[in-house]
Amino acid sequence: MLAATVILGVLHALWHLPAFIYEDTYRSMGLAAGLPVLILSVVAAAITFTWIYNRTHGSILIVALYHALFDWLSVSKAGGAMAPAVMSDVIWVLAVVLVIVYRPAHLSRQEKQVAWAARRAPSANLRYCEPAPERLNSPHADP
Repeated sequence: MLAATVILGVLHALWHLPAFIYEDTYRSMGLAAGLPVLILSVVAAAITFTWIYNRTHGSILIVALYHALFDWLSVSKAGGAMAPAVMSDVIWVLAVVLVIVYRPAHLSRQEKQVAWAARRAPSANLRYCEPAPERLNSPHADP
């Protein structure tokens, strides 16, 4: 999980690379000094995104709202002059704590969620998933 998150974080940082052309705050850092900081910051943010996604059972909406709030406070003038530095520091510390507490393999205290049919037979055709055994005798099961 952590390896995939780091890869996505690096790709996400490259997505923001054009900001060094038009954004004053990025240009003032310079590409040589700013790019490593950007990559570390975005990878740390990706770790928090992954943790939020896992803790909310896959809610893209909550992750998107978190990202929007972070951008609004750190990039716009709404957060003030110190907001980007403070928020980046908080995200870096939070990312380290999340990796230590929730383990790099899952970034969650729960095990990886796997479809019941895949656990039963890893090579099974996953287009058809049988109901889990506990659902077969459920009063709410489909007839």
